[in-house]
Formats: sequence, C-alpha cells, structure tokens
Amino acid sequence: MDCASCAFIAEKALKGAKGIKSIGISYMTDTAYVEYNPNEVDEDSIKKAIKKAGYDSIIER
Repeated sequence: MDCASCAFIAEKALKGAKGIKSIGISYMTDTAYVEYNPNEVDEDSIKKAIKKAGYDSIIER
C-alpha cells in the first residue's frame, strides 16, 4: 500500500464481509489487523477479498 486511499480501499473490501469483527489497516507499516469469527469466515475468504481489492496478503499469527 502506498497511501491512505489504498488502506481505505482494502478496509472497505473487508468491512462488509460476514464474520469480520474489526479491521485496522496502516499504509505506513503496510499491515492490516483483522479480527474475525472463524465460524462465519475463514482466512482464505479474507485473503480473496483483499486480492479482489487489488492487494496481496500474507497471514501472520
């Protein structure tokens, strides 16, 4: 991500998804923190939503 607009686009892609509880995205550190309900959404679905918005993702725990 290069700017605040990029972070907004990525956040918007996740915000409406079922099972997403909270999102924190920083373009300065190129990171996103996503809290979700694993009974409603899985990590692959989250990664697909981010990819659809035009960004790659790596899941770290």
